[in-house]
Amino acid sequence: MADKMIDTSWHTMSVDEVIRRLDTNPDTGLSNRESDNRLRKYGYNQLEEKEGVSPPIALFGTI
Repeated sequence: MADKMIDTSWHTMSVDEVIRRLDTNPDTGLSNRESDNRLRKYGYNQLEEKEGVSPPIALFGTI
């Protein structure tokens, strides 16, 4: 399921479709047990930090 989640175009789906695919309930959310299971399986919902381009370099690149 993890690989399918990464390659999915979530932004193109209806809310109902996303809820169905994530197997969740918008009114009650996940149970504590299911939340713990998904945390162990998928890890924390964090983005990797990457070094960005400095503003002067970005500006120079537009010239």
